[in-house]
Amino acid sequence: MANNKKISQLTPLGTAVVNDLLAIVDVSAPMETKKITAANLMTSSLPAEFSAITLGGNQINEFSTDGTLSGDSDTAVPTEKAVKSYVDAAVYDAVKLNIIHTGVDSTAVIGDVYLVDATGDVDITLIADGREGKIIVYKNSGPDAVNIIPGGSSLLDNSSAPAELTFVTGSLEFITDGTDFYTI
Repeated sequence: MANNKKISQLTPLGTAVVNDLLAIVDVSAPMETKKITAANLMTSSLPAEFSAITLGGNQINEFSTDGTLSGDSDTAVPTEKAVKSYVDAAVYDAVKLNIIHTGVDSTAVIGDVYLVDATGDVDITLIADGREGKIIVYKNSGPDAVNIIPGGSSLLDNSSAPAELTFVTGSLEFITDGTDFYTI
């Protein structure tokens, strides 16, 4: 055992074996250094403090590997892999775009990017399916119009009734709150 050394000067412990002696500092009053052996840590007769952790008033008793985080538990902490799986799936859905080349009337849903190149007017009907998101419509070229039509009972730009928006060149982006559409 090292005498009068700083923690940074101590040799790191490799794999603990039964006869290794570990020092634990108890910071409760009076502060005192206690000893514990690797054998103590490996036995099943450990105090309850080693089987659960209390964080923010909740007793944590599980490390969850559920990548969907569907357990919605106050007593489970997700592993790094579970969090990564959850975030990867959420980000994929958020940035996934469907690029669609068209020259005919079409129906657009969240995540669609329409590239319109047509001879003749084209109607793009925006469908709200309860999800929040974005739809982009880009008119490549030509003198014909692209007509944007909100589907069902959806409103466009807070109009009191469904309204159409027509443009000949450029692009328009629309966001939806899951019910109505707004031009951005």
